[in-house]
Amino acid sequence: RGVRARFAAHTPVRLVVAVDARQTPDRGSLGLIAELADHAQATRVWLAGIDAAAEQAGRLRQWREGLAGIGLGEAAVLVDARAAWVWLERGDEVR
Repeated sequence: RGVRARFAAHTPVRLVVAVDARQTPDRGSLGLIAELADHAQATRVWLAGIDAAAEQAGRLRQWREGLAGIGLGEAAVLVDARAAWVWLERGDEVR
């Protein structure tokens, strides 16, 4: 609740939400991501923990589909920690 209040008062220019991509996305996590994204000028989601087992279980696809369902398309999905940091520092000028 405190973070949401701060975001409402001081809109972040860029926000990266890190999720454990080995977990199945659910309505609660997707709802929270959507709510946080509503308070930021630009949002990316870092799917941390993607490995062969997670990909084999279809987690990457599930996360991409779930995020697309809340308006965060392919460009908003990051699977690499370095890409997340670079985006936070520079925005969309580097991909």
